[in-house]
Amino acid sequence: MKILKKLEELFKIGIDFIKKIEEKERVVLVYDTDVDGIVSAVLALDAIEKIGKKIKKTIPMRFGDVEKIKDKLKGFDVIITVDVPIDLIEKYIVSLEKKMLIIDHHPGKDLNSEKIVLVNPRLENPEIYQPASYVAYKMFENIIKEKKWIAIIGTVGDMGIDDCRDLIKIKNKRNVWKSKFGKAAMLLTASIAVLGPEKTLKILTNSKSLKEISKNKEIIFASREFDKELKRCEKEFKKNLEVHDEVLISKIKPKYKAVCSALITKLSTEIPEKMFFVFEDKGKVIRIHGRNSIGKVDVGDIFRKLGIGGGHKEAGAGTIDKKDENKFKIMILKELKDFFE
Repeated sequence: MKILKKLEELFKIGIDFIKKIEEKERVVLVYDTDVDGIVSAVLALDAIEKIGKKIKKTIPMRFGDVEKIKDKLKGFDVIITVDVPIDLIEKYIVSLEKKMLIIDHHPGKDLNSEKIVLVNPRLENPEIYQPASYVAYKMFENIIKEKKWIAIIGTVGDMGIDDCRDLIKIKNKRNVWKSKFGKAAMLLTASIAVLGPEKTLKILTNSKSLKEISKNKEIIFASREFDKELKRCEKEFKKNLEVHDEVLISKIKPKYKAVCSALITKLSTEIPEKMFFVFEDKGKVIRIHGRNSIGKVDVGDIFRKLGIGGGHKEAGAGTIDKKDENKFKIMILKELKDFFE
């Protein structure tokens, strides 16, 4: 029987895992391509370097890239992941039988074993919501204290407020995007979408302050481009809107990948009493994004039940064939029927 370890103990085990990496071993860091993923990668890279170890390569994990990444990972001895969902790791990467350190916050199985160290606050408390940026910062806090401001951006960017109060001082969630850290998170979202995750990782790694990010010419350009597309998609959302009591459903076709996530976050923050599902047209497939601020429904569980994706209680996503769009719209509403009667 596996004995559940407390998060503080897992922090120590994770750091010990890094210290035991041998000089001859090839190490790769895989990170998610949202703000939380980029920030947690910056924090992990800085901490690993200060511990005295080297990362051979960093790989962003974009939507739909998991199987391609699996082939790339075969050439490495040690895999470190940040903000990569546990269910994807279990399905595609564990079978490689590599030594792994996983820093994450998504729901999923306890993958801790002889070769794998999983650091995840949900192992101790399944209901807690602490983004990977928060987890990575708390894990390495003693050696990366000067990166606290970056950790706050990532935590806020993933809406980690209530369970991260020792780091986040924003009182009203509705004001999160008006705060200096919320604005910085939006700038990074734009940068990831327009400039790409690799470029954004490099910019953030070399930045020394919030002001430096806001004055960066490349990020300013990205922000202008992204904001134009976000406004266009908000109009498209309203044009295609379907209202089903507390559930709002619409469809958009954004130019940039992160626009849909940014839009649904913006809308759910402005109208927290409603539940949102946005169907993102990606050509041959539809990516469905769900967001819930009501607290009645586990959004990620809906996508898992339908067999198309996963996520958290507050947010989830799934992918379907374009031809099945109406079918899954009906299925989602059917899943929600009991909650809103």
